Amino acid sequence: MALDRLGRGDNFHWGAASLVRERTLQTPIRAHRDPRAGTDTQAQVPRAEQRPPPWRTVALAGLLAGALDITFAFVFYGRQGVSPALILRGIASGVLGPGAFTLGTWTLALGAVLHFFIALCAAFVFYFASQRLAILTRRPLACGALFGVAMYFAMHFVVLPLSRVHFRLPTLHNVIGELCSHVFLFGMVIALGVARAAGSAARTAH
Repeated sequence: MALDRLGRGDNFHWGAASLVRERTLQTPIRAHRDPRAGTDTQAQVPRAEQRPPPWRTVALAGLLAGALDITFAFVFYGRQGVSPALILRGIASGVLGPGAFTLGTWTLALGAVLHFFIALCAAFVFYFASQRLAILTRRPLACGALFGVAMYFAMHFVVLPLSRVHFRLPTLHNVIGELCSHVFLFGMVIALGVARAAGSAARTAH
C-alpha cells in the first residue's frame, strides 16, 4: 500500500514536471505565432521619435513667413508698377549698393537668399526669446503681431539706414501695407510656428 502510494506520488510529480516544461516551451511558440503581442509597445516608441525637432518647425515657419511676405510685396508693389525683379534687386542692393540694379541676373537670387535668411533669423530670434519669455508661446497671435511691428521698424529704421540702400521715408500707403504684411503674414506666422514647436517639445519631454 505504501509502495502503491509512493508510485502514485512519483507519477504525479513526473506529470506535473512534464506539464510545466510543456507550457514553458509553448510560451515562445505563441509569441512567435502572434507577433502583434510585442509589436504594440515597440510601435509606440518610434511614434514619439517621429515628431520633428523644434528647430525644423521653427525653420519651416520662418521660410513660410518669408514666402508670404515676399509674395505680398510682389502683389502690393506690382500694382504700383514695380516688378518682382526690381524688388529682389532692391534687397540685394543692401549688400551690393546701387550696382545691384545694373549687374547680372544673379543679383535676383542673392536678393531672394537674403530675404529668406532674414526671415529665418527672425524666426529663431523669436524662438530663443520664447525660451525665456513663456508668454510668447502662450499668446502667439498678440505677441506675433507685436513682433511683426518690431521687425518692420527694425528693418526700415535700423537695418536699411545702415546698409548700402539709399534710405528714404516710405509713403503712408506703403507703411500701412507693409505693416499689415509684417503683422499677419510674418510675425503671426512665426509666432504660431514657434508655439507649435514648443508644444511638440513639451509633449516629447513627457
